[in-house]
Amino acid sequence: MRGRIVVLALVASASLGAVGSDEISHSKGKPAGLVVLWPRVVPATDDPQIRRLAGALQDRVAQQAVSDRGSNLVDQRPEPERVCPRSGCRGTSVSLMLGHQAGGCVVVATVGPPGDEQQTMIPLAGRMDMPEPVVPFRSPPEERIVVREFVPCDQLLESLDTGPLWAAVGDE
Repeated sequence: MRGRIVVLALVASASLGAVGSDEISHSKGKPAGLVVLWPRVVPATDDPQIRRLAGALQDRVAQQAVSDRGSNLVDQRPEPERVCPRSGCRGTSVSLMLGHQAGGCVVVATVGPPGDEQQTMIPLAGRMDMPEPVVPFRSPPEERIVVREFVPCDQLLESLDTGPLWAAVGDE
């Protein structure tokens, strides 16, 4: 399954200015901790299958984080908290972008150091081009990727490769 994520980027750009207090994390996490934010779903949808998949993705990442850092240092944010406050989080932040189109899905993680620094994008599922693997703080990653191949959404969790994510988290 091939396609461009251009439509997804346009939808995200239009909604970027609409990020209100509901989408901003009510917690900054702990120093030396990890904040696992609710996934961005692009395009936004009320489809229960995609919403369950977003929750399962976040749970998988949060469970791995707890195994690595311990539950006292991992802050898993509820829906819809998908961005750190303007001053940034105290701990490393991990956000997931779940893109979907015609039964296919892609996942990109963004890892941000404490504060309001640029974030590193890491592809976790699907094939995509990223001319630069970084995105400014709080900027949507979907504007900087071109999807080359989607993974069937019903096989997404089995296709997820989180090894590069944990390598990047370890570098923070």
